[in-house]
Amino acid sequence: MLIFSRTASAASGLGGDAHRGRDRGGGGGGGAGAWCGGVVRGDHRARPEPAARRDHVPARSPPRAGTTVPAETVAKLSPLSPTYDFFSGNIGPMPEGVRITAASCRLIAHPARELAIAELFAGQQTVATVAQLEQAGLPARSARHRANTGRMHRVYPTVYSTTPPALLPGKARYLAAVLACGPDAVLSHRSAAALHSILATSRAKIDVTTPRSAGRGLRGIDAHRATTLTPVDVTTVDGIPCTSVARTVLDLASLVTRRAVERAIDQSEMLEIFDLRAFDDVLERNPTHRGAPIVHSVLDEYQRIEAHFSTLTENDFEEGFLALCDAAGFPRPEVQQYLMLPGGETVRADFLWRDLRIVVETDGRKFHKTYWTRERNAKNDLLLAEAGWHPIRLTWRMVFITPAETTKTFAGVLARARARHYSENRDDWI
Repeated sequence: MLIFSRTASAASGLGGDAHRGRDRGGGGGGGAGAWCGGVVRGDHRARPEPAARRDHVPARSPPRAGTTVPAETVAKLSPLSPTYDFFSGNIGPMPEGVRITAASCRLIAHPARELAIAELFAGQQTVATVAQLEQAGLPARSARHRANTGRMHRVYPTVYSTTPPALLPGKARYLAAVLACGPDAVLSHRSAAALHSILATSRAKIDVTTPRSAGRGLRGIDAHRATTLTPVDVTTVDGIPCTSVARTVLDLASLVTRRAVERAIDQSEMLEIFDLRAFDDVLERNPTHRGAPIVHSVLDEYQRIEAHFSTLTENDFEEGFLALCDAAGFPRPEVQQYLMLPGGETVRADFLWRDLRIVVETDGRKFHKTYWTRERNAKNDLLLAEAGWHPIRLTWRMVFITPAETTKTFAGVLARARARHYSENRDDWI
């Protein structure tokens, strides 16, 4: 595109000769304003910019609109970077030699900085603090500007993300809450239990513990203050600072029921992250903690090996029946036990009273509604009865809708089973 300067034309007095010179491809017209295939500014004849110069993207100053991004610059840009999204316009790979528009000129003015920012977000669940962004080269004012223009999103006053807050996954929300509460903050209580996968939670608020009062008043955060946290009590899971399993269970015991603590300990043993020495250590260092008596009680029962058996249930239905037994004062059954029957068949019982020869199965519709499931259940009941067991099947309604009637009936079943067991073994006791 050729740019004509009126000032240069008028000053030279060429008038229409300049146009005639242009029509002749710059061959005529003479004078200071003659065309030479370039830009006429006064009497200066500017030559066209070399192609190599047009393709070059300066590292410090913004590139010219209409130029092409070199392949080596494209290769350095991470797919998670906001720069990448602006260049490509889609989620697919960015082609070599991307065309720059005027709106995207600023985005690669500092490719090294953009790369550092992209790597920061990619390594921290797409969240970062203002201090971390400043360390990567992005001033706080620029971070606020990007949030205002939609290139970043403000999760908390000092925490930004490349993902809208409503779309942040659970672990990103956990890390954002920890970062918002300061450098010494850790995920704790119910949120830490969910992160360790030892006890699920559906709470919207996130539990964070700090040695100070930081985090109080922040939306969506339950801030806890603890001055007894030591480096032994802190670990990292998926890049998120959190309390250890032992400290998490101790904190959890001050907020949930004893049964929830039992489930958490059983789950930690199943995941092979249970360390009895760590529990003893944390209890010894925190004897006055509100959750200490409950954890002590559960561990005392847990360590009575001859009387202990796992009470890890698989779903809410089984948990509801176990709670019904506890409320009625029934003896605790064994949970999820395999029985080897005389014929060589193996049956897994949801609940088992071994001495009374009673097996209880909780049949939910999700796993017990198909034809083949009903056939298998009937076969198992027949095999158990042949081996001298008393199989009982309960439905969701019996446990959650009519628990009083179920408790009364089942109490009678247990009483008759005890009487039968006593009569069969009376001679051994005398």
